Amino acid sequence: TWYVDVQGVPPGVGTQAEPYTSIQYAIARPATVHGDTLLVAPGEYVESLDTLFKDLSIHSTGGPLETRIDGRVNLVESSLEGFWIGGLNANISTLGATVSRCVVDGSQSAFNRGIFLDDYSTIDRVTVFGFQTGLLEFLFSGGFSRVENSIFFGNVLDVRLFAACGNGDVVQYCVIGTAQGFNSTCGIGNLLGIDPLCWNLA
Repeated sequence: TWYVDVQGVPPGVGTQAEPYTSIQYAIARPATVHGDTLLVAPGEYVESLDTLFKDLSIHSTGGPLETRIDGRVNLVESSLEGFWIGGLNANISTLGATVSRCVVDGSQSAFNRGIFLDDYSTIDRVTVFGFQTGLLEFLFSGGFSRVENSIFFGNVLDVRLFAACGNGDVVQYCVIGTAQGFNSTCGIGNLLGIDPLCWNLA
């Protein structure tokens, strides 16, 4: 396990006593290898992330209301849990990855999609708003992704699935304002065209 705290003394060595101060710096260290966990302390991390094909678990210790990534996130076979993703470059791309307990805020983003979904990914307990498209499936995705317990609302188009769930995708127990390529075969328990009545999406 490696520790990251933006309030620390840079660059840090990744211990609890001397944490790294940048998440991407922690990812890129040669000592950070497949299967490692990064525990990220509350704060604002102004950086974009790329897991560099390492299978990593990146977890915030304070949750999305206290831990913000101001940048783009590219996840390959890794997991991200408990962050607010915002700012000019806000966007998440997944390939065989898991995103959970996150908020993806497109109110300031220059990207037209909140989450770019590719093969064998899982989206769970995520809220996405403020984008041209909230969730966009890769056109040539092999499918078999799961989207569960999430809110896609306040985007121009909230969800766009190209294969209409015919490629093994499952979407269930979500609130989705507007959708294309979505039908009853996708899953159960979804509320379509319903305002989630969040007290404040932002």
